[in-house]
Amino acid sequence: MPGPAADVSAEPLVARDLRKVYTTRGSPPVEALSGVSLEVRARERIALLGRNGAGKTTFLKIASTLLRPTSGTIEIFGHDADRNPDRARPLIAVVPQEGKPFFHLTPREQIYTYLRTRGLSREVAQARTATALNQMGLEEVQDRLAITLSGGQRQRTMVATVIATHAPLLFLDEPTIGMDPFARRAVWAALRELTRLGSTMLLTTHYLDEADALSDRLYIVERGRVL
Repeated sequence: MPGPAADVSAEPLVARDLRKVYTTRGSPPVEALSGVSLEVRARERIALLGRNGAGKTTFLKIASTLLRPTSGTIEIFGHDADRNPDRARPLIAVVPQEGKPFFHLTPREQIYTYLRTRGLSREVAQARTATALNQMGLEEVQDRLAITLSGGQRQRTMVATVIATHAPLLFLDEPTIGMDPFARRAVWAALRELTRLGSTMLLTTHYLDEADALSDRLYIVERGRVL
């Protein structure tokens, strides 16, 4: 069944004093996030720019309910993502860093199946699958098993899967990694169109040109802090 509708009166994302400390037996604790506070408004495209290990992916994992914070709060459309993850998850869609599609599925099957698991009807899932394949330039390989695709084609399949959801809030962790310049621009165009239609987007990248081209607001992440 479809998840709860987004509360348009609440901000898509509000993080307050978010901290994450990793602890490993025999090693000193590592603070990945140090008091991060951030608000994302409706239909915005926000970019987090920083080096590898700066804390960008940790923030996205907490925001997408994949990781619990050490302290602080993060709300998704008014729902506490840590205490009530089941309320937040239907409102988001995530492109993980270097995510991989199911190798035994084709791009068309991957997108369609994911949309059906989110509660979309067959007709809507089929239509959105076709549109996403076209946007990402995957028509020629839509019926090839993912295991036979190039790295860039697999990444485009992951992006196509997420943009087809039309989720109210999209998280994209290095979404164009491994893509050629033409594919990157296709992703940029699709993301701009989604925000025009009403979605909100938070992406991480270490490409300055991508952050500049896509974001309404840009934040630098360094050593677990937003500058």
